[in-house]
This record gives sequence, C-alpha cells and structure tokens, in this order.
Amino acid sequence: MSEISRRGILDVNAGAICELLDVKPPMVNYYFESFDALLAEAAAQCYENWLEWTQRAIEKKASTPSQRLRNFFDSEVERAIFYGPVIVFSAYPTLSEQVRNVLINKFKKRMEAIFEYHICVLASIFHDMKLGQVTPIEFDVDSRPFKSYQLTRTKEMLAAGSAMWSISGLNLWATDSHVGTGSLLKTGGKIARNAAIEMHINRVISSFEGDFAK
Repeated sequence: MSEISRRGILDVNAGAICELLDVKPPMVNYYFESFDALLAEAAAQCYENWLEWTQRAIEKKASTPSQRLRNFFDSEVERAIFYGPVIVFSAYPTLSEQVRNVLINKFKKRMEAIFEYHICVLASIFHDMKLGQVTPIEFDVDSRPFKSYQLTRTKEMLAAGSAMWSISGLNLWATDSHVGTGSLLKTGGKIARNAAIEMHINRVISSFEGDFAK
C-alpha cells in the first residue's frame, strides 16, 4: 500500500516490493496467484482499514450528533492523509482491468458490506439529529440494518449518500495526489489547507443540521 502511494499504480512492481521485503519475486505468485491479485488485496485492505478508522471515530466521545458527524469527517481526512494516493486507487481501481476483475470476483461482497455499514452509520447520526440525542451505534458490518433503514429511515439514508459524496472529493484531494492543486499547497501551506478543510466540513454539517436538527 505504501509503495502504491509512493510510486503510483503504474510504476509499482513485484520486483521492487520483494526487494524491500527480501523475498524472491516468485513468492508473489505463490501466495497471491499474480501481481494483479496482490494489488487487489491492497485495495481490499484499504476498505478494511476504512472500517477500523470509522469505528474508532464513532466511538469517540461526542456530546451531540453534529460532533459525532464531525468525528466521522475528520477521520476520513486523517485516513486519507495517513495512507496517501492508495486511497484513490482503492476507491477507483479502474486503472487496471485485471485488478478490478479480481476485486469483483473475490472481494465485492465484503467491500459492499463495508460501504453499506458506513451509510448506516451516517443514517444513524442523522436520525439522532432529528431526536436531539446521541445514541449508541450497536450494529457492526455484519449486522448492518441497511435494508430495514431503506424502509424506515429513507430520508436519512438519502442524506447519508449525500454526505459520502460531500466527503469523498475532500478525502481524495487530501491524499495530495491532485497535481493541479499542488501550487496551492505551496502558496498557502498546511495552515491554509487545514482552514479550508474545516470550512468545508463546517458547511456540510451546517447543511445537514438544517435538514434534521431540532
């Protein structure tokens, strides 16, 4: 994952990774069948890491639903900064048809479950906004109430999708892989970037408060 972020998906190769680990290149095929399958494993692992980061975020103390939503958004940005451009590849693995095929055949159901879990988490936060309270999120990825929420919390589920769209562009940009905005970081620096991120998150939270908060 770190090599994908450092070198890019087109330049990373099995030989360089094996050299770092001091193992012979044929070991890639032995354990993963192919290098494309190893790249797919890396993309799938990004989803597992996403799950862990989100679970930690929603377990943080929050006195209001808005604070819990902020914890969620902050975690998204922190994860993107920590892992870098591999986040972009895991979200959009279409640069490689073979990698995408492995993901679909081997990891599709799990990745969909993790995504649905996140939608349910956000829907729960928006429901709490309606109630004016913070309730425990007791489901996990295997017991996610995705189908029942579609029927009972339709507005919250639609808002959850909107929230994911709102934060997706931000966390992909936060990986520092967008060439066109590189000069902005040099000019304004991290302080300006952090201020812009906070402003965006504040605006998004304020929008959902307008829709749901008492």
